[in-house]
Amino acid sequence: MSQKIPLLLVSLLTTYLTVQGQRNTVVGVLGTVNNDIYHFVDQGNALTAKNLPSGGLGFFIAHEIGKNILAETGIMTKLYKQGYLFNTGSGYTSSNRSFRALQIPVAVSAKINVLENLIFLEPRFGLHFGLRDQRMGRGHGSGSSGEESYTIEFEQDQSIVRHYLLMETGMELAFHLYKELSISTRLSYFNGFKPLSRINYQYTINNGTTQSAFNESQGDYWSMGLGVKYWLPKKGGE
Repeated sequence: MSQKIPLLLVSLLTTYLTVQGQRNTVVGVLGTVNNDIYHFVDQGNALTAKNLPSGGLGFFIAHEIGKNILAETGIMTKLYKQGYLFNTGSGYTSSNRSFRALQIPVAVSAKINVLENLIFLEPRFGLHFGLRDQRMGRGHGSGSSGEESYTIEFEQDQSIVRHYLLMETGMELAFHLYKELSISTRLSYFNGFKPLSRINYQYTINNGTTQSAFNESQGDYWSMGLGVKYWLPKKGGE
C-alpha cells in the first residue's frame, strides 16, 4: 500500500498539469553527470571508496503556479556506481559495481528574474521516489604494486531495500533563447534516509590475515545537469 501512495500523488499531479496544459506549461529533458557518495568502513584501514562519476537522463513536465512558482514531475533514470581502491604502498587496484534506478520527482522551484526575462535563477526543492534493480551480485579481483599483492572478494547484500526516497535541494540557471525555448544548467544535492546499497568485502594483502570491510550508501549524490525546456503555446494563442 505504501508503494502506491507516491505513484498516486504523481498521477494526480500529472493529471493536473495535463488539464492545465498549454497554459504556462513546460516540458523538457535533462542530462546529468553525478558523483555518488558512499560510506566505507574497513577493519584493516586499507580500502577507501573510489570516486566513479555516473550519468542520468530525465524527462519532465512542469506548470507555472502563479507567476514565479513551478510545480514539476516526470521520470529519470540514474546509474549508481561504486568502487574501491587500496591505499597502501605505492599503488592500488580498483574495481566498480553499478546498479540502475528509476526516480520520479515531485518538486517545486521559484523563478527569480536576473536579467530582463532572459536569465532566471531557480532555487528548487523536491522529493524523489525511487526504484532500484537487483543487478549487483558478487565478484573478485587481484593485483599487485611493487612488492605488495592484493586479493579481494565482494558481494552485494541482497537484504537492502529496493524502494527508496530522496530529498533534492538545488539551483538552476535558465537562459531563454526564444519565447518558447530555453536551456538551463542545474546543480543539485540528493540525500536519502535509509541504506540503499551495501557491498561486503573480504581481502588480503601479501597473503596476510583476511580483513573485512563494507561500502554503504543511502543514495546520496551530487548532480550537475544540462537541460532543454519548451514552453507550450497558451490556449487560444493568448
